[in-house]
Amino acid sequence: MGRIRLVALPLFAPWFGLMILGCFSAAQTRELPTYPSSSTLREVQLATFACSRSNAEADCSRARSLANPLMDNPLLPSFCKDGVWEILQKAQPATANSFERRDALDQAGERLVSRCQAREKARPATKPPAGQGPSGPGGGSGFGIGPSRN
Repeated sequence: MGRIRLVALPLFAPWFGLMILGCFSAAQTRELPTYPSSSTLREVQLATFACSRSNAEADCSRARSLANPLMDNPLLPSFCKDGVWEILQKAQPATANSFERRDALDQAGERLVSRCQAREKARPATKPPAGQGPSGPGGGSGFGIGPSRN
């Protein structure tokens, strides 16, 4: 019995390793999510405005269907998803299209673009060119405090 166990282990170990590698490679071939474009966000915003204005099932359903994939995007921050969630909850046809309902949907649509747009990365501050400064060549503050000249 001991010999069978010793022989079986080297036979199955490579197959087990290949199976694990196959799982990792399948996970890596998945498409990475992208940040939604401004046009996508604008489309959701316009659909939300249409739902607010018309109070029709078709317009509200379109707003919800466009906003729903944004909830699953891992790149969006939570404050953006709060706005998307608000659209998903409020984009329902109501018996009376009151001002409060329209205003709440309009505000949610307006906040969506401002909260969810991709921010530009901060650029590092550039140093001004070293040239003729107030205290002579090389710059400085003019009070004798400047770069050392060793």
